[in-house]
Amino acid sequence: MCALRIDFGQWTAAGRKAANQDACAARIPAGADLDTKGIAIAIADGIGSSDVSDIASRTAVETIVTDYYSTSAAWSVKNALSKVVNATNGWLHARTDNSWARYDKDRGYICTLTTLVLKGRTAHCIHVGDTRAYRYTATGLEPLTRDHHTPGADGGASLSRAIGVNHAVELDYALTPFDTGDWFLLTSDGVHEFVSEQALGAHLKDDRSCQDIAYALCQTAIENGSNDNVTAQVVRIEQAPEKDTDEWLWSGQTLAPPPDLQPGDTLDEFRILREIHRSHRSSAYLGQHLHSDEYAVIKIPSVELRDDPRAMERFIAEEWIAARVSSAFVLKPFPRTTKPRYLYSAFEYIDGLSLRQWIRDHPRPSLKEVREIIRQIGYGLRAMHRQEMLHQDLRPENVMIDAHGGVKIIDFGAVEVRGLAENHPQRPQEVLGTQQYSAPEYFLGSTGTERSDAYSLGVIAYEMLTGDLPYGPAAAQVRQDSDVRKLRYQPLQRKRRDCPDWLNPVLSTACHPRREQRYADVPEFIHALYHGEDLGYNASRQPLIDRDPVKFWQLVAVLLVLVIILQWAIL
Repeated sequence: MCALRIDFGQWTAAGRKAANQDACAARIPAGADLDTKGIAIAIADGIGSSDVSDIASRTAVETIVTDYYSTSAAWSVKNALSKVVNATNGWLHARTDNSWARYDKDRGYICTLTTLVLKGRTAHCIHVGDTRAYRYTATGLEPLTRDHHTPGADGGASLSRAIGVNHAVELDYALTPFDTGDWFLLTSDGVHEFVSEQALGAHLKDDRSCQDIAYALCQTAIENGSNDNVTAQVVRIEQAPEKDTDEWLWSGQTLAPPPDLQPGDTLDEFRILREIHRSHRSSAYLGQHLHSDEYAVIKIPSVELRDDPRAMERFIAEEWIAARVSSAFVLKPFPRTTKPRYLYSAFEYIDGLSLRQWIRDHPRPSLKEVREIIRQIGYGLRAMHRQEMLHQDLRPENVMIDAHGGVKIIDFGAVEVRGLAENHPQRPQEVLGTQQYSAPEYFLGSTGTERSDAYSLGVIAYEMLTGDLPYGPAAAQVRQDSDVRKLRYQPLQRKRRDCPDWLNPVLSTACHPRREQRYADVPEFIHALYHGEDLGYNASRQPLIDRDPVKFWQLVAVLLVLVIILQWAIL
């Protein structure tokens, strides 16, 4: 496998100043972190008016190279870095507010910050202040950041943004692809204000180590009259990873799927009891752990799946995804104690039935029963969304209900993980869900959002109450925008006249064919499902034919009779 490999060097010095208020740090991980989190590089610069800004600088860069790797591997780089930087900003701002600098922020715990994360074949840059990041290729030096300066009355410039000044900080974000042979350079203003871009590029062309180049850049700045601290970080991409290759995926693909399993067979630490499900994607078996006697669900890829690299990738990802969502409403992986010899997934066993079977067994459930199940599914989806995951294939077959009424979301073969998807920005969008339950935007070439999962949940709620789908068979025929315009929502009261009037607009909003017309997220839908009447949803919003179709046609019949009588009278 071709993994990301770099040469890296950094140098920082006080220069002509008595103390060094710059700080720099980097972390080059190995193993799975290299693939899921990438390489993190950070540079910070304190401000001269503060005697404690060196503490702010060190805190900022050290937090990046430690806390960033503690964030979820499922998060996008932008989300993970933003949360870490905002938390650091809040901590520094609080220290300033509780110090002598409360009324003079320029004396507080303040610094600039530029962070570069190299992940896959993409560089992500989070920036605030006047430290800089550059990318250097055969075509020249390309700035990745812009200085946050405000022009002064004396013709100079002052810092307009920094870490630790306010409760919230506005961050710039940029991303750019890279390849083998590219360079990245991070500098403090003590360097780039005294070394021209042409000279910066000339240093990067030298046949020296990155460490030597970083030192040379700082020395050049001092020789050119720099009166500030000097810091430089230099990166050379010695080997860019192969496209569409993930280390965790590659390690799983080195294992062969197990042979066809029979009751009584042993698979690593499990004894196979019986087959419980088979589909075109996988086979599922009930297994029992040899030491704990606990039950587990063992999934192996189907024979048809094994020749499809993308499908195999999704299969391998399922257990990885389940391990990163902490929720009582999402299926958990079964903890393993031995290294597997074959490619398979192991999950907790749920003694219960699918929501599909529940719907068959409860053709006219109460609103209370439906709300309780939808609430639990919604909590599971919210836990996934917080990890920047979209389920994308939510349907009754992928929800289990145990003997105590507990609900769990299962089957993660269609889940999109933002933190992994950004490794492959060129991949075409795939429609992986079942069309009757998937939001129309998927079939129009758009990417999914939290509103897309909310749509699926709304369709399920409607089906639980009525036994039908809100758009009937028409939803399965959407191929273009004109098909979406033809969709006609079937009012709830036509199916269940015993349901309250306010429930119809709640469900029609949840599964509206236009994404922008739906609830913003799943919790908003759940709240409306419980408090729709208090929120102002009422029957007056609906035409009479939707609220009470029988009464509507009775009135039409009466009017027709009156028209006929009137015609007779005239004749």
